[in-house]
Amino acid sequence: TDDASGTTRNMFGVCDARDVQTMSEDELGQNPSNRQGDTVGYSGNGVGNCLKNSSDQGSGFNTTYGVNDIISVALDCDNSAVYIAKNGTYLNSGDPTSGGDKTGAVDITAGEIYLIGGTVYNSTYQANFGNPIHSISSGNADGDGYGNFEYAVPSGYYAVNSKSVGQY
Repeated sequence: TDDASGTTRNMFGVCDARDVQTMSEDELGQNPSNRQGDTVGYSGNGVGNCLKNSSDQGSGFNTTYGVNDIISVALDCDNSAVYIAKNGTYLNSGDPTSGGDKTGAVDITAGEIYLIGGTVYNSTYQANFGNPIHSISSGNADGDGYGNFEYAVPSGYYAVNSKSVGQY
């Protein structure tokens, strides 16, 4: 909603839950010495790249974002993969429904608990985990009928809510 242009500190992605307490505001995707697990962050603001533990994940993520763009993060814990989309199109030719093939995904360590989120610097963003605080023009739900999203939820992915978390 308000973008500090040119900064690379605005990141969206996932981090290993063990690292939440030690992360600072600009470390999503970074790998300082105190990190225990994986962290993946997409910085489309200014440079357009995706980092996993400070390692660039390739040119397939090289697209910038700005005010009113919608960034989606699909976390596949069954296959240890993260997919990033901008305005409904998955970057790096990603296909969240590809299962074990992990087409266009960023690999993460299996068996860990991951949290989806973002780090922001001098910017304002709105997060939608299934219950948006802003109006949605298309209104897409997950396969169980939960959530309200601007873009279609990939088959096999679910909104973050008490019913989904308890089941999946």
